[in-house]
Amino acid sequence: MPRNMLTDEPLSVQKSRVREQMARVILKCWQDPEFKKELMSNPARILQSEGVTINPDIEYVIVCDEHPKLHFIIPEPPVATPLSADDMLQLALAGTQLILPSIIC
Repeated sequence: MPRNMLTDEPLSVQKSRVREQMARVILKCWQDPEFKKELMSNPARILQSEGVTINPDIEYVIVCDEHPKLHFIIPEPPVATPLSADDMLQLALAGTQLILPSIIC
């Protein structure tokens, strides 16, 4: 089972936690244009203030979908120790599920 590189928690636990946190951030953006503006200008600080675990070695970039555009982000492959194809698929699925709300809307 893949594990989080920052906290050693199981990927399924991390995925659930991150989905919940990001759903709350998205909802807040929809409800509060000023919050969205702040998030766009300083994503790491705002995400951290919302309880999201921030990796200081990562640059965070927020992209907003606007009709008729849909951004599809292809992340870099995992840098952890060699993973099986199944483990890599689970990581890819975790990222894919985070963009599903944009596809549905």
